[in-house]
Amino acid sequence: MPPTCRSYSKPFKTQVIQKCAQPGASIASVAFSHSLNASLVHKWIREQTQNSMALQPAFILVPMQSVAQGTAKIIVKILYSRGTAKLGRTLTGMLALGRRK
Repeated sequence: MPPTCRSYSKPFKTQVIQKCAQPGASIASVAFSHSLNASLVHKWIREQTQNSMALQPAFILVPMQSVAQGTAKIIVKILYSRGTAKLGRTLTGMLALGRRK
């Protein structure tokens, strides 16, 4: 009899992935506790990451306070699973809700 390929429900996959994301959890131990191969769980995580990235907007509107004149410093912090990305920009000149003089 040929081996059969098991299928798992989306809620089950999500539950396993969430357990892997907990601080101190190892993918191998979570996989083992659910009688799964760690490679399969890695694949689920990759697929979820690719799917969630595909749903992200290409442009994110960042609200900004109006500055009459002078300089404004913008700092954007992006938190993700492996750390934080920090982007900074200093703007000078006339800034008033996107209108230019």
